[in-house]
Amino acid sequence: MDKQILFVAPFTALFDQAQTIIRDQFNDSADKIRVVKADLHECVSIVRQGVENGVEVVISRGGTASLIKEIVDIPVVDIQVTTADILRALQQSAKRPEIVGIAGFESVIYGREDLEMLLGITFYPITLNSEDEAAGKIAQAVQQGVKLIIGDAISAKIASTLGVEGIVIHSGREAICKSLDEARLIARIRREEQEKSALLRMLIDQSADAIIAVDNCFRITLFNSMAEKYFKVSAIEAVGQPLAKILPQLNLHEEKFDDELLTAVQSIQDKSFSVKTSRLYIKNEPIGVIYNLQNIQHIKS
Repeated sequence: MDKQILFVAPFTALFDQAQTIIRDQFNDSADKIRVVKADLHECVSIVRQGVENGVEVVISRGGTASLIKEIVDIPVVDIQVTTADILRALQQSAKRPEIVGIAGFESVIYGREDLEMLLGITFYPITLNSEDEAAGKIAQAVQQGVKLIIGDAISAKIASTLGVEGIVIHSGREAICKSLDEARLIARIRREEQEKSALLRMLIDQSADAIIAVDNCFRITLFNSMAEKYFKVSAIEAVGQPLAKILPQLNLHEEKFDDELLTAVQSIQDKSFSVKTSRLYIKNEPIGVIYNLQNIQHIKS
């Protein structure tokens, strides 16, 4: 079965934990989930190949999740760092400094405020927007007197090179389970929508009429097989183009009309068509127009 979910683990511990959780708690979906270990730019080719092979949703965390969101147009579930995750990281250190640097991308530094009150410490937030700025921002924190830095794998590694203790905030079992549940739901909904779209597309392509849809700017969004046959234009050429450019003879797009179905006879490329025109709506919002063109010669015969 094709993998629907790609779990990208930036470090080995998360990779091992994800595999264990999937085996123990998501065994019924294990054949739909692929787990890989890859950090930041290492994951680019893997994710792109996964999308080509039918992956519906990606799971990752921190900077890796942020990068994946930039390179693909499918949903990316970010494993959220919980207060429990932060507390577990703090317990790994024998130090109890009054100020603790917490470094990483946005999803890593959430939830620190409650712990500040409970533990009586102050977190020095080091918000990273890209890998390139990590070294500079962490060095600045060290200059400000921060002796312990917790965060993602990259932040902990940089902290160690600067002579201060760096500890990785590992994702807890509950956060990983939540991300897997969310990814399964997203994958199922996307597959169901694709099945509905495929069925609708088949029905449209099997129609004996030419069917053309446009958006509110009268750019073509649908051009079925019969439209290709009648007008000698492929859907690839037509979709995205202005209707007036592809079929200038079809002048109904210039007219104003209300919600009623309009029918008119048009001569297009030496053929006569009965053209039915109606506006498309989603939740009472107009999203375009659909044209149904019947070849009058075929109607008579």
